Amino acid sequence: MDNLNRLDARTDDPLEEAIQTIVGVLRSIDGDARAFVLASVSARLAIAHDPLPSSAADTPFAALTPREREILKFLLDGHNNRVIGRALCISRKTVETHRTRILKKLGVHSIVELMRRAIDAGLLGAQRYERDA
Repeated sequence: MDNLNRLDARTDDPLEEAIQTIVGVLRSIDGDARAFVLASVSARLAIAHDPLPSSAADTPFAALTPREREILKFLLDGHNNRVIGRALCISRKTVETHRTRILKKLGVHSIVELMRRAIDAGLLGAQRYERDA
């Protein structure tokens, strides 16, 4: 909460004003709901302000829409459709549709293949895996 208290100063910057508005709303939400909202907001900000690494620029990942990249991040973090839907305020069916499109665009058939492709493209922090010969 200390970080939230530091944002009380007034500013002429529209982004800062938006942040202050969000902080005000967060102060009015109870602890569990606040954690859920913060997780959702941080995931969206991470996608919006974290472009694909240069290693993935010439891969099929570059063809994903911003929403698909948002869902991709949740998938790579191991979340299921229900959790993703709740975090993004969309239905499980919508998540499933995005998931299907992601897999199709990347030419993979499972989450394991998706993770391998993400590692190869440098999207995951893990070291490259070794394939069996």
